[in-house]
Amino acid sequence: MPVVTVKSTQSPICEDGTRRGMRPSRGGAKHGITIVVCVDATNLASMALEMALNYAHKPDKVVCLHIENTDKAVGNLRVENEADVVKNKFVAECGKLVQTGAVAEAMFEMVPKTKSIKEHVLEFLEHHLADIVVMGSAELSKQSKKDKLGSVCSGVARESYAHACIVKNFNVV
Repeated sequence: MPVVTVKSTQSPICEDGTRRGMRPSRGGAKHGITIVVCVDATNLASMALEMALNYAHKPDKVVCLHIENTDKAVGNLRVENEADVVKNKFVAECGKLVQTGAVAEAMFEMVPKTKSIKEHVLEFLEHHLADIVVMGSAELSKQSKKDKLGSVCSGVARESYAHACIVKNFNVV
């Protein structure tokens, strides 16, 4: 079961003059909600996209966001090729979503990493006025064992105006 953080409807005012949380997104509204899914080359990213589709309806927009690791000091071939693998996989997934009519719009965006992942995600969510963010939590750090959420997921869920759905990896010990 995922962890879901539901935000107050007292979020900032949008361009159309309504509060983001109060924006009509169902029941005849012209525009749906914006769902951002943070993706990488892991199975958790695929699980996160699948979870996002549980929330999505036909008028909605799904954006798959990948923060590209630009740290060449790693020197790992898998890391260098990861961006291409992720892009190919999720561009194809986004195409299928639109073709099948599952959502009105689906797109893949890659952002080069120039600051912390949490800062990139928060900035992206605010820029796109995201209603929901869906992320996977692998629980890799010692701190996350205590909090039961990864530090990026925990920070984004706490600091973003978007509702958050964290897909947990319960198979990791």
